Amino acid sequence: MKSESGVVKVRRYDSPLGELVLGAFGDKLCVCGWRVEKQRERVDRRLMRMLKARIEEGTSVVIESASRQLDEYFAGERKAFDIPLLFVGTDFQKKVWNGLLGIPYGTTISYGELAKRIGSPAAVRAVANANGANAISIIAPCHRVIGSDHTLTGYGGGLDTKQNLLALEGIHLRKYYRPGESYLATALGYEACKKGVRTCYASASKLLGSLKVAKAKGTVETELKKIERCPLLILDDLFLVALDVKERGLLVEIVEDRHDRKSTIVTSQLSSDDWYEAIGDPTVADAILDRLVHGAHQIELTGESVRKIKASKK
Repeated sequence: MKSESGVVKVRRYDSPLGELVLGAFGDKLCVCGWRVEKQRERVDRRLMRMLKARIEEGTSVVIESASRQLDEYFAGERKAFDIPLLFVGTDFQKKVWNGLLGIPYGTTISYGELAKRIGSPAAVRAVANANGANAISIIAPCHRVIGSDHTLTGYGGGLDTKQNLLALEGIHLRKYYRPGESYLATALGYEACKKGVRTCYASASKLLGSLKVAKAKGTVETELKKIERCPLLILDDLFLVALDVKERGLLVEIVEDRHDRKSTIVTSQLSSDDWYEAIGDPTVADAILDRLVHGAHQIELTGESVRKIKASKK
């Protein structure tokens, strides 16, 4: 069947985990994405640009087939999809997305393993970025790619959705379980204070939230100067919640102001290998990681959560 010239047909699909958008170009599926995901508009722009097409509401044979197969998947009756797909992206992105098709139902791999499988072991960042740009969720199962430490890491439909998709396939992972980062960072900060080093501690999400308020009030430069002057800054639980566009920009400013001038300790439930995708924007991710991660002393903790251990002793 030939494609209707220059038209991507899309329709809504109500899944048990939230609303999806299904889209087809001719007789191939090119979209299966969460309506609320952060990449939604970027994916639509990419489709329109690369296919030279407009997006219209409608349906087609392949969309209806995808809808039926998704019904079966969510009912636990289907483990593999039989739908013709059209990946729209760069050659490298297509290589990554085709690699996703080789991850079986009920299994997971890390971004590093996926990079090795497609023959690009040194391109973990680029693989993570391509994984995040996948337009055909579930069917090209990007939800089966997790952090090297078995944490869930980012997902366009949200970590709860990723967790639930994996649970549907019999894989039960917690969103966050890395132990003791906050305790270790606090101990280091305490020792710094004992040596006369002024130390500023902040929950990353609360700090970025307060800076957004300051930006709206026109006082953000004053607040950023206060942070810049602090000899040691502890940013606790970075990426515990996804960053929005304004928070990414503010984080870049914080990191840039302190780079090669002051000391910064960052704790995160995610491995630093997974920060690139968690940031969400490739340009911003490069700017932050180049200044924050490269050349840094990294400590990876394993074992049970300190909070859990303390609670069990009560």
